[in-house]
Amino acid sequence: MEIRPLKLRFHCINNKHFTPLKNGIWMRKEGKKVIIPNCASYLNKHIKLNQKVLSIKNHMFLQSRMLKQNITSYDVPFFIKSFQIK
Repeated sequence: MEIRPLKLRFHCINNKHFTPLKNGIWMRKEGKKVIIPNCASYLNKHIKLNQKVLSIKNHMFLQSRMLKQNITSYDVPFFIKSFQIK
Protein backbone atom coordinates (compact mmCIF):
# COMPACT_ATOMS: atom_id res chain seq x y z
CA MET A 1 0.00 0.00 0.00
CA GLU A 2 1.43 3.36 -1.03
CA ILE A 3 1.12 6.23 1.46
CA ARG A 4 0.69 9.66 -0.08
CA PRO A 5 3.21 12.06 1.53
CA LEU A 6 1.73 14.34 4.18
CA LYS A 7 3.58 17.60 4.77
CA LEU A 8 3.59 18.85 8.34
CA ARG A 9 5.36 22.00 9.53
CA PHE A 10 8.98 20.93 9.03
CA HIS A 11 8.51 17.22 8.36
CA CYS A 12 6.99 14.98 5.76
CA ILE A 13 5.22 11.70 6.59
CA ASN A 14 5.78 9.07 3.91
CA ASN A 15 6.23 5.31 3.39
CA LYS A 16 9.33 5.08 5.58
CA HIS A 17 7.16 5.93 8.61
CA PHE A 18 4.84 2.93 8.11
CA THR A 19 5.08 -0.85 8.14
CA PRO A 20 2.71 -2.74 5.82
CA LEU A 21 0.65 -5.49 7.44
CA LYS A 22 -1.63 -8.17 6.02
CA ASN A 23 -4.82 -6.18 6.70
CA GLY A 24 -3.51 -2.61 6.78
CA ILE A 25 -0.57 -0.55 7.94
CA TRP A 26 1.23 0.22 11.22
CA MET A 27 2.89 3.54 12.04
CA ARG A 28 6.50 3.17 13.11
CA LYS A 29 8.10 4.93 16.06
CA GLU A 30 9.72 7.51 13.76
CA GLY A 31 6.31 8.44 12.33
CA LYS A 32 4.79 8.78 15.79
CA LYS A 33 7.61 11.12 16.80
CA VAL A 34 6.59 13.40 13.94
CA ILE A 35 2.80 13.21 13.90
CA ILE A 36 1.94 13.26 17.63
CA PRO A 37 3.65 16.59 18.44
CA ASN A 38 2.20 18.14 15.28
CA CYS A 39 -1.33 17.00 16.19
CA ALA A 40 -0.95 18.30 19.75
CA SER A 41 0.35 21.61 18.42
CA TYR A 42 -2.61 21.86 16.03
CA LEU A 43 -5.19 21.12 18.75
CA ASN A 44 -3.67 23.78 21.02
CA LYS A 45 -3.73 26.46 18.31
CA HIS A 46 -6.18 29.28 19.13
CA ILE A 47 -8.79 30.34 16.57
CA LYS A 48 -11.88 32.54 16.57
CA LEU A 49 -15.14 30.71 16.05
CA ASN A 50 -18.63 31.92 17.03
CA GLN A 51 -17.16 35.12 18.49
CA LYS A 52 -14.93 33.10 20.87
CA VAL A 53 -11.16 32.76 20.73
CA LEU A 54 -10.33 29.32 22.10
CA SER A 55 -8.05 26.40 21.29
CA ILE A 56 -9.28 24.03 18.59
CA LYS A 57 -9.51 21.32 21.26
CA ASN A 58 -11.86 23.48 23.37
CA HIS A 59 -13.95 24.43 20.33
CA MET A 60 -14.36 20.71 19.58
CA PHE A 61 -15.43 20.09 23.18
CA LEU A 62 -17.99 22.91 23.08
CA GLN A 63 -19.37 21.80 19.70
CA SER A 64 -19.76 18.21 20.91
CA ARG A 65 -21.46 19.46 24.10
CA MET A 66 -23.90 21.55 22.05
CA LEU A 67 -24.62 18.53 19.82
CA LYS A 68 -25.37 16.40 22.89
CA GLN A 69 -27.71 19.06 24.25
CA ASN A 70 -29.53 19.30 20.91
CA ILE A 71 -29.92 15.53 20.70
CA THR A 72 -31.14 15.10 24.28
CA SER A 73 -33.56 18.04 24.09
CA TYR A 74 -35.13 16.85 20.83
CA ASP A 75 -38.81 16.05 21.39
CA VAL A 76 -39.60 12.65 19.94
CA PRO A 77 -43.17 12.29 18.59
CA PHE A 78 -45.42 10.24 20.90
CA PHE A 79 -45.96 7.42 18.36
CA ILE A 80 -42.19 6.78 18.22
CA LYS A 81 -41.85 6.89 22.03
CA SER A 82 -44.11 3.86 22.34
CA PHE A 83 -41.63 1.79 20.27
CA GLN A 84 -38.55 2.63 22.35
CA ILE A 85 -36.81 -0.32 23.98
CA LYS A 86 -36.50 0.01 27.74
